[in-house]
Amino acid sequence: MARHTVPIGTKTERAGARRGNTGSICAWELRNVVRLPALWGFLALCLLLNSWMIVGTGISAGWRDDLAYAARTAANAGTTVDERFVAALAAQPASDERDALLRYVQSGFGPGYEGYDAIAAGDWYAAVLDAQGHPHLALQMRLKAQWLQSRAEHLAATGASDDFAAGSLTTLLHSVAATVVQATMVEGMILGPIIMLYAVGGDRFHRLDPLVNASRTGRRTMNRKLAVGVCCSTAAYLVIAAAVPLVFALVFRIPGLWSSSVSSRMLGVSTDVGLQPFLTWADFSMGGYLCASLGLGLLFTLAFTLFAGALGMLLRNVLAAFGVVMAFGVAGLVAMMFIHDALAYQLLGIQPMYALANASQWFTDMGTHAMLPWQETVVTLISVGYFAVALIVARRAYSGKDLT
Repeated sequence: MARHTVPIGTKTERAGARRGNTGSICAWELRNVVRLPALWGFLALCLLLNSWMIVGTGISAGWRDDLAYAARTAANAGTTVDERFVAALAAQPASDERDALLRYVQSGFGPGYEGYDAIAAGDWYAAVLDAQGHPHLALQMRLKAQWLQSRAEHLAATGASDDFAAGSLTTLLHSVAATVVQATMVEGMILGPIIMLYAVGGDRFHRLDPLVNASRTGRRTMNRKLAVGVCCSTAAYLVIAAAVPLVFALVFRIPGLWSSSVSSRMLGVSTDVGLQPFLTWADFSMGGYLCASLGLGLLFTLAFTLFAGALGMLLRNVLAAFGVVMAFGVAGLVAMMFIHDALAYQLLGIQPMYALANASQWFTDMGTHAMLPWQETVVTLISVGYFAVALIVARRAYSGKDLT
């Protein structure tokens, strides 16, 4: 009796079918996440909170007149603080705002870079580290000071310290921007894991978990869930972050502000050795610095999102996994706030909350809180790396675990 076989298609057709299945699975998972009401509610709340922090400063009775006067001064006197600028400012009609701004500019608030001695500051920090019993860190601090001195000389040669920026309100603006960046990071730290855990564990809410885990094919859908979780978490953070420079630009409308150097002498940093210039490891405009900070916040969000994905597969309990992620974040921040020994700070700082704790000084030398240039960026990248490894390990454990 002859055997009849049923054609199952060519290799190309089978590959096309698999791609189609993958696309439909991803579309299904994406639809589940997008239809989550809490996602849109939390996203709207974040946008309102961040906008309120920015707009509230701009319309505050204590700053509104000074902001308006700074905008008129930049339009009339220019955006470079030199002798011509000071003369033009002094020639304006007398007012409380003019007198205050004139005193601020003439006082040279923020030491500028000509004559600034980063080596001396580094020696002071090194002495503190030596006193704590960490000569190896003191040596690294002196080396960092040499790199910082070359940055100071470069900025002095480019005239970066002469930009007007926001005048006497530059420090206020920097403080508000740092606070808003920290807020977006906390929002990403919460929203990213929520999205990831819902993508990973959403089947349990629909009571489909036993069916999905019963077969090898069903478990392979976890890769699509993880991809959707990462993509949606990233997209949600980008929506929050994109609104920040837009609202800042609408509220702080001072000519030349966002193109001026963030290293202007209008912005000084209060440190243990006194007032220091805001020396960054690369040339940043005010707008560029804000965008770079928000970009680092994306890496921070990605780290916690990957961590949540790993815990979601290992614990198989969404609430427990979310609780562990938040507890890790709080513990890391507490460590950064209350540990004063330099070596312990550096060792315990190899986690993402190090970046959050030092957000107001990113891309600068950060005193004894950093031993390397760009340390906040390096630490955040390392955090993303080890959480990515944890996700891979958890994914392999999930494949071989009895989940039925």
